[in-house]
Amino acid sequence: MAKKGILVLMMVALMMLVGCEDTPSLTMEEVLSLEREWYNGPSDEVHISLVANDTETDLSHLDVRLALLPMYYIPVTSYNEDTIHGTYTDGDEADLPISVHLSYSAPNLTFTFTGEGFLNGKTYSLIPIPAAP
Repeated sequence: MAKKGILVLMMVALMMLVGCEDTPSLTMEEVLSLEREWYNGPSDEVHISLVANDTETDLSHLDVRLALLPMYYIPVTSYNEDTIHGTYTDGDEADLPISVHLSYSAPNLTFTFTGEGFLNGKTYSLIPIPAAP
């Protein structure tokens, strides 16, 4: 009986390991191939825009709009693997460092903010804004 219990535990552990997949990192090319406008649905309380540079080869900045709050403009200073680095202004505090981790699982793009100010610790899982008919 003990051997069956150990066997069952080993099978459960193996299934858990097989079920764990690392989310692949997003390259800049992949980020730029995604939709540019993301929101949390019809309520549109959270709206984030991915804005490319003039040549569409790099990410210029993020526009983050939260309901009843000012828009946050985040110029991109660097991008590595799946994280955008930049700074933003929150009220009277300027040049607050912020990192935005991106993870994509269709149709959701998740933005996780780490740094200083109001956006620190916020996570938003958003869907693309549908094209106008």
